[in-house]
Amino acid sequence: MQAKHVRAESPYTVSIPMQIKYCTQRAYQRLWNDKTSTITTIVGQIVMALIIGSIFYGTRNDTSSFFQKGGVLFFAVLLNALIAISEINTLYSQRPIVEKQASYAFYHPFTEAMAGIVADIPVKFTIATCFNIILYFLAGLRREPSQFFIFFMFNFVAILTVSLAQPGSENSCSLSPRCLRFIGVSQHLPRPSLRLLPLLV
Repeated sequence: MQAKHVRAESPYTVSIPMQIKYCTQRAYQRLWNDKTSTITTIVGQIVMALIIGSIFYGTRNDTSSFFQKGGVLFFAVLLNALIAISEINTLYSQRPIVEKQASYAFYHPFTEAMAGIVADIPVKFTIATCFNIILYFLAGLRREPSQFFIFFMFNFVAILTVSLAQPGSENSCSLSPRCLRFIGVSQHLPRPSLRLLPLLV
């Protein structure tokens, strides 16, 4: 028996929005059952923000501290982007389950990926908030609301961009080390060299 708004010839019993809803609920249940990794990530980001912020604490607000301010911005973007790489092993551990349930036509595989994205946004927002507030004010960057929210927006977008690029790279690579190599190299190559990436994977 199929739900409403499902094509009669479809192998699925529920529609795509319902699949996303159910997979999102399951993703939140997975997050709740694995609280330690989420809390560890948040605490690790707080510690890194305190360390990096204390390195650049007390820099002067004149032209002599341009390199220090640039270093703060570099570390902020780098650490926010690299935190998403820790999720690759989780994606690979879920892969056999997703493939098996997709073969049984429980849900479309992309609904599982979409649910993971939806469920990760509050966690990523919490991580970005803890890290960026501490680092921004400890490093003595400009204390104006517009400057802070621009800083926060760019770093939050960096987290989301890297974490959203990972399901695609995970689907294109058969092994976890290959996926890590692909993401690590793609973050450090200049734009014209990206055509060489298939040779590295």
